[in-house]
Amino acid sequence: MRMEIWNRILLIFVGIAGALILISVATNFWKTRYPWETLKLKGSKEYVVEAIVKLIYNCFEENRWKRRSIICRRLFVESEEEILSSDILNSIDMSRMAGSDLRVDDIGYSGEIIIRCENQTIYVEKVEYERIST
Repeated sequence: MRMEIWNRILLIFVGIAGALILISVATNFWKTRYPWETLKLKGSKEYVVEAIVKLIYNCFEENRWKRRSIICRRLFVESEEEILSSDILNSIDMSRMAGSDLRVDDIGYSGEIIIRCENQTIYVEKVEYERIST
């Protein structure tokens, strides 16, 4: 009789632990940001450049030592002033990542950009669309 009670108590604890693990996994799954979701950045040149630099650091840290190609973030940028590649490159803290690990396109006043990592190099590229005429 006593052994049966201990077996039931053990089963209850195992069930609770399993439920907690499932809840933890589900919570982490729903927190995931998908790279195809477009983040909108609008504001002053300094604000937009600072936000892009933070996203560059995140992409670099998440993909350090990985040899693959991955899109970290999609952005739609709108700025009051033109954003050049030199604005972003000059804002990079060289102690956090080497400038040689970064390739940046001129963004202009507005447009869609992609931050991606390929073979430990971060690319900030403006998305250009081609028109098909009939």
